[in-house]
Amino acid sequence: MKAQITIFIIIGFVMLIAVGITLYATSFIVTKAKVVKSDVKYFVDSCLKQASEKAFFNLGQNGGFFDETSARTVVSSEDKAFSVLITTPKKDVCPGGKCVYFANPPDYPWPSFPYDENNDESFVGYFGDSLLPTLNSMQAKLEGKTEVLIKQCVNNFNELKEQGVNVKINSAPNVTFVFSNFSHISQDKFTNIKLDWSLTEDAAGIKTKHKTFSVKLPIRFSTLHYYLEHVINKDVSDVSYVPDISDANMNVNIGYFDDFTTLTITDSLSKIFGEPYSFVFAREDRYPALWEFDMSKNFHVGTKMTIDGDMLLINDPCGDNTRILLKVSDADERDVSFLINDESSIQFRKPGQYNLEIAAFDSILKDFKIIPISVAVCI
Repeated sequence: MKAQITIFIIIGFVMLIAVGITLYATSFIVTKAKVVKSDVKYFVDSCLKQASEKAFFNLGQNGGFFDETSARTVVSSEDKAFSVLITTPKKDVCPGGKCVYFANPPDYPWPSFPYDENNDESFVGYFGDSLLPTLNSMQAKLEGKTEVLIKQCVNNFNELKEQGVNVKINSAPNVTFVFSNFSHISQDKFTNIKLDWSLTEDAAGIKTKHKTFSVKLPIRFSTLHYYLEHVINKDVSDVSYVPDISDANMNVNIGYFDDFTTLTITDSLSKIFGEPYSFVFAREDRYPALWEFDMSKNFHVGTKMTIDGDMLLINDPCGDNTRILLKVSDADERDVSFLINDESSIQFRKPGQYNLEIAAFDSILKDFKIIPISVAVCI
């Protein structure tokens, strides 16, 4: 009897072990399939994030462009290219045939600058053109670039193939960037990136279809473009404007190069690769705008004129000594010096008629006024 009981116990124990092994094996297979399936989704989402971040970064560093051939560029002495979004004035503005703004000295920006027809100071005029792409244009560029980059990232899904997972591509990737609506710009915190891409996953004979992927990036691109437009439009229309942004989370930095300047707008609330997002572009150097001033047109032999800082000193041996304050406005915030006939001083030793050139020079370009004067012998 005891022997029979022992046999039944042994048989029961063996069956228990067999059931346990079966359950363990089944559990392993199901878990494995789930992990592989989620890996495909995770893999594509990760590539979408990487590709869209890289597209955003490159767009910001290249002033809203990816292809230099489609952008107006300037190159620094270190061979770094920048996209130009603010150009020099290209032509006179003459509505109805009467010119009100001029592109070149000595009339630039208008002959009586900064005084208008009512003799009031005015700094609003034509000081360049904007080449800023529209938000829709930048969106299309970002979508196209991300589609290229994500295909490079997945690399035919070779990494998953090495793990025994085959992925069949049924369609081309279609990326959509969703920015915040302008009317809700105060709520702008993220950019949503959606990817429609028909894929069929084959993991150990288990086929799964994938179509929709998405990521959310902490980039306030609608807000950034709004302020870009504000800064650029003000900069080309108001010579007294110094680039600034009212949003406390954004700052503007001016970079100075030989024949152009750059503006870098950085948003501390927008992040790319964990760092604040920056947008960089160039401004072509523009003429400084010399203010109108009054001075006598009659002098005597021996008169000496000297530039001392922003003062024009006139020493006439047969007349009064005169000090004239010279003023200038520079759209590029450059330091400006003054010249008289391209020198710091000049003396008239013979009687006659002369053309006096008073110039404001920013080390690259100069605005000037030609003043006819008469020099006579002292009596």
